[in-house]
Amino acid sequence: MKFNFLIFFLLVGLLGIFLPYNYAFGAPEPEQPLPLPPSLHSSRSTLKPPTISQQEDNQLEAITLYLTIIREDDKNSWAPYQLASALASKGQREMAERYLKMSSQRGLWYYYNLLEDPAFNNMRDSAIFQQVLAETKERYQQQAQRYEAKSFDTVPSGKAPPNGWPVIIYLHNFGDSARVNDDKKAFYRQMGYVYIEINGTQMLSENSFRWSTYNAESTQQAVQNSLTEVAQKTPLNRRQVYLIGRGQGALHAANLLAKYPKDYAGGMIISPYGKIKSESHTDAKDKRLFFVTFNEQESLSRDYISNFKRIFTPHNHVYEGRYTADADNMKLWNERFYHPLMWLTGTGNMPAAPNIHRDS
Repeated sequence: MKFNFLIFFLLVGLLGIFLPYNYAFGAPEPEQPLPLPPSLHSSRSTLKPPTISQQEDNQLEAITLYLTIIREDDKNSWAPYQLASALASKGQREMAERYLKMSSQRGLWYYYNLLEDPAFNNMRDSAIFQQVLAETKERYQQQAQRYEAKSFDTVPSGKAPPNGWPVIIYLHNFGDSARVNDDKKAFYRQMGYVYIEINGTQMLSENSFRWSTYNAESTQQAVQNSLTEVAQKTPLNRRQVYLIGRGQGALHAANLLAKYPKDYAGGMIISPYGKIKSESHTDAKDKRLFFVTFNEQESLSRDYISNFKRIFTPHNHVYEGRYTADADNMKLWNERFYHPLMWLTGTGNMPAAPNIHRDS
């Protein structure tokens, strides 16, 4: 039967009230969820917290809606999973196991969601949970191997320079994916750079990836593999490889610049955050780094930038740019970052602006 999208989105909203935010929207616990659009931030901030009675009513209504989805769409694995999570969080272990099994029977493969969902902490020792986890992991491995760390690229037209094309590599935010659209192709071809985007090394769901929450080694391997792959079809200048990262990708990019300075010439680090530790030392010299911050910056992101500026500033060229909000479209990206990117790659000057200052 057809999936009832209206019911689904109503349900997601209701679950957001009584489930932890990150699981109401499917984000694994160890990483911060993606920021909400400003409109949702403002609307949520004006709402009063629901009373216990309201929470219970909402929970019952949400469970009823999930049951409706389960009945109407017998191939949907996410609805029984979320219902199992909700029941487990309330201590209904037997019922939670029932719907968790149903989710697995319907093909659940969101391994990291199941592995890290805190709602199941009190039933991880059960045979049913362990069986479902193993089945989910097997399906995840079959699904994800085609997409994790997969790279997409665009190459300028014409003959490559004598030393090969310079390269810009973009590491996306948590929960995002690599997408090289026509606007990006036009922008980076105009700059005369090979441009590469890479899916994160851990697949969360369809078109949703993250980088490792342990260290940046798998990210380094993914970047180097993508360079090797692209070099098979066009010459690359490995002395001019620049990293751009946003959010979790920015934290990994900065760590790669610090730990592997021979592999990269510089980078643009946009509001880094995540769970891995930032490097405390670097041998990098004469690299160009542009740190991008926002007015409403999380304290963790500010701490990361402070540490990176501390280790990079003495022997490198470091700028910081502060903006009111992120660039959420390619037109604004071009207006904001074209000249900083020209400086980063050594083909232009950093613009004189009150929101941009030099640290070294």
